[in-house]
Amino acid sequence: MAEAGYGYGGIRTLRRAPLYGRRPRIEQAGHRRWPVRTDIVVRVCAVLTVILFLSINILLWHSEALGSLTSITVLPHGELGDGLVRGRLTLAKLENPALSKPVEKRETPSQHSDPRATTDEKHVTDNADGLTTAARVLGSRDDTHSTAGCGTKPILECSEEQIAVHIVSGTRAASPEICINGKVMALENSSKDVVVVVTLETSDLKQRTRIFDTATAGKSASHELVEHLHSLPGNTMVIATASGTSANMLTSEARTALYKIGSGYAHVLDMEHSWVLVTINTMTISTPHENVTQTVDGAAKVTACVAKNLYLAQTSTTRRKAFCRDLDEAEAGRYRDFCSPHEVSKYLLPTGGKNPGDEAATTLPVAVLARHDRADYLWQCLQSLFANAGLQLSHLTVYVDGHTSTLHALVNLFGVRARFFPKTVSTSTMKPVHQRADMIAAHYARVIPLAWSSYPEAKYLILIEEDHVVSPDFIYYFSQLVPALDKDMSLMAASAYNDNGYPDAAQDNGLVYRTEFFPGRAWMLPLRMWQEWSVSFPRCCGGWSWDLWIREPAQRKSRETLMPDVPRVHHIGRRGLQVNDFYWEMYFKNAVLNKDARAVIRDVSLLRQDLYETHVKKLIGTALHLDTKGKACGVDLVPETFGLRYALYYDQSSEDDFKPLEKIVQCFKLWDLGVRGLHKGVFRFHCKFNHIMLIGAKSKYAKQFMPADMVPYHA
Repeated sequence: MAEAGYGYGGIRTLRRAPLYGRRPRIEQAGHRRWPVRTDIVVRVCAVLTVILFLSINILLWHSEALGSLTSITVLPHGELGDGLVRGRLTLAKLENPALSKPVEKRETPSQHSDPRATTDEKHVTDNADGLTTAARVLGSRDDTHSTAGCGTKPILECSEEQIAVHIVSGTRAASPEICINGKVMALENSSKDVVVVVTLETSDLKQRTRIFDTATAGKSASHELVEHLHSLPGNTMVIATASGTSANMLTSEARTALYKIGSGYAHVLDMEHSWVLVTINTMTISTPHENVTQTVDGAAKVTACVAKNLYLAQTSTTRRKAFCRDLDEAEAGRYRDFCSPHEVSKYLLPTGGKNPGDEAATTLPVAVLARHDRADYLWQCLQSLFANAGLQLSHLTVYVDGHTSTLHALVNLFGVRARFFPKTVSTSTMKPVHQRADMIAAHYARVIPLAWSSYPEAKYLILIEEDHVVSPDFIYYFSQLVPALDKDMSLMAASAYNDNGYPDAAQDNGLVYRTEFFPGRAWMLPLRMWQEWSVSFPRCCGGWSWDLWIREPAQRKSRETLMPDVPRVHHIGRRGLQVNDFYWEMYFKNAVLNKDARAVIRDVSLLRQDLYETHVKKLIGTALHLDTKGKACGVDLVPETFGLRYALYYDQSSEDDFKPLEKIVQCFKLWDLGVRGLHKGVFRFHCKFNHIMLIGAKSKYAKQFMPADMVPYHA
């Protein structure tokens, strides 16, 4: 008789009657025997079963590990700079097992459990890209393709809608190994130091092979490679390999061409790498079938069933549900909200429609900088971008520091291109917070020039980190500010963030300020500024945060940044360089975000330096003066009026003394870690639906407009 009970840790268990104790002897037909000790037999069998199970799993794990070691280590070179201070920046090994491990065959629950199912078809899920296609068990049909004959273990059996490929590059052999549908290709006049490109027309599997000797011919061979890729008809499968010198000598033009057909790693290839790529030339995302290794660590390999239509437009939620279903327990927590019943049925398609303004301005490239372990933020960032009017997926790229196959699949679900980098590791001897700052700055330093190489015609680049969500007019907002930045060299950037963008303080979504402070967060960088900053931009290892570096006088040179009254970006990251739960709750949780997708910026022409000065003087000259007598510092200083403009002159000992202003800002419960948003001593915000201007008593504006008998306010 069994009874319910609770075992260790509150886990409900089954408590059975005791099996121990001496049993009575059984006498039968003239002989005696002791009863069989069933309890001992059961326990021994259980132990043996566990040992057998563990042994099998260890063997499977060992074989998988040996077959899927795909790591990349890159030491700083080129754009990362050679003059490193207090150490050096190294890029850690990039663990990327999913790119080379065989497709895992999984039976669907219905087929596994239904005894009436007589078909020999099964479902195969390629975990690298989340695509599910029909495949059949080994030897069941004549129209299947397999890697039999390629020397792979286990042999992959692919459906008629797939191509079985096995490619190895970087071995000691004279040339790469390429095997398609079980047939090994003979590569004549080939060596390991050339770029091999095999193309297959997926309609009839007609194969063509081209060899590009980039190691010897250099730029001319790379140019021929680009021309070859451009000449291919649509929906052509491209298989490419390179190793050593051939990989290192690829030009920027060739790397960009490979990126445009789905490569996420072409930009990092150098002398020490072996590389394999399998893609379709019409890919609009990063192919899941790409592998890069250090040559000293072994060959680069791809063994997979590759769908002839490798990427299909997202027209249903099937792939999203399959992605969520296949998450393991460790990953499921990061994607809890993304895979919630409420979210999982939503379409991952741009929903913002056309840009309400200049269509040409929506070609602004958008770079999302992400870290491999913050996917729970990344999906929210991408989803908010998808709600933007005028979003062009061809101009949106995710740049990832590090790699996980699941994050790769997530980006592919959105139909967005991704470019991956080896995870940065600082070898600085400074404090951990400064080391983390080094790593973030180094990521910016390699992303920005790469983004411009992908969009060489662009004059501006929008940059945003993955732990932010944006307003529905995010791209439209920046596009409206392009003319101001075009015409005024005293402006160095435009930001979508306002540190004082709290309820009641930020109310006018058509208002933009000029400020001496660089807010960062999500911002638009002019090419002219990067050309100036790129040489000295922080990489490693001075402990610089990239945004603090930009705020330094040596970089700013009295130039200003455009900043909205109502923010177009909201910081959702509770963990980061200098952010924790308390800090986020205190400074970011209650910040507002514009909700109007068609908010028009008023008087953009007035943002030009000379016109802005005239405009500010007009505002100050016509403002009412706040009566501060007998009133406590803060909102009590502002009368119960609506839509009026008030000026308050605060005390100063010198033109750059802002200590008194800091106390006033604290009274109004705005950003209190230093004053942010100043323009030549003037601080602007809203209170009780009125426009407030706090003006320094020593500023040039006070000299012109402050009454002679007025006593400056001191909190």
